[in-house]
Amino acid sequence: MASVIQQQGVINSDAKQLSQRKNISKQIRSKSTRKASLRSQKSNTVVVSVFAKKKEIDFGALRGEYEPYQGGAVDLNQILEERDACGVGVIASLKGERTHKCVDDSLAALGCMEHRGACSADDDSGDGAGIMTQIPWQIISKWCAANQISGFSEDSSAVAMVFLPKDEAKLAKAKAQLEKAISNEGMKVLGWRAVPTKNEIVGPMAKLTQPGIEQCIIDGAGATGDELERKLYIARKNAEKVRLGDMANLEDLYCCSMSCRTMVYKGMLRSAVVGQFFLICKTKTTFPRSQFTIDVSQRTRRRNGRWRSRCVFWVTTVK
Repeated sequence: MASVIQQQGVINSDAKQLSQRKNISKQIRSKSTRKASLRSQKSNTVVVSVFAKKKEIDFGALRGEYEPYQGGAVDLNQILEERDACGVGVIASLKGERTHKCVDDSLAALGCMEHRGACSADDDSGDGAGIMTQIPWQIISKWCAANQISGFSEDSSAVAMVFLPKDEAKLAKAKAQLEKAISNEGMKVLGWRAVPTKNEIVGPMAKLTQPGIEQCIIDGAGATGDELERKLYIARKNAEKVRLGDMANLEDLYCCSMSCRTMVYKGMLRSAVVGQFFLICKTKTTFPRSQFTIDVSQRTRRRNGRWRSRCVFWVTTVK
């Protein structure tokens, strides 16, 4: 009889330990990251590493500092508990001055967010990274003068940063469709400027789908400010509709930005190489100046290998 009671006590103890382990495992799986959890199916037990316990268990809730997340709206403490997110930074001049330093600091900050982004299996193709600056008018103006383009004016001109197909036939069609969308809003395309890039630093997987990158210089035909921004927004959205109707030829047509105020440099790149890829820091003559910059290092679940879906900047216009 004593032996049976002793065996029953051992069984109860094992069942209690198993229940405790299952509760710990359930708490770990409820979190967004499961990197450090290890599972074993032997004897219906779950083995959890000490590292996983430290990283995954919500110790703040266990200590009674706040209530554990039960779904619905969250407070600031619970938001700060999240560790998986894109990296975002803003650099701005307190004096409102356009400087090279603002852009330089933004690229340095973007490089420090390498851990916030993600990388492909080739360890070189980034999940997406980029920066937004004010349009570097000194660079655009110099290019227009060198190519004898008339009609350019900072007050009533705009620039679109565009991804384009590399196939010659598709390229011609893509440019024609975008120019048509622009002209339908009463504006005029002054020219196309090939964006200088350092393609050898692009990762192998990213290089497979790398598009051509050009800047479309646009004459606002007298429109300025918010009026010009509205026209550009409508033209860009109409071009996107046309692309969706002819994906066979226009799949790689994408406007990273189309504005009279801001420009976006982005790609399927690692955070640390954005400035190198676009040759932003090569010389002072090609180094853009800006009052502010917004930089983003992306971690995404949309792993379709397309440059257009990398690092979308929802802030499209800044006064």
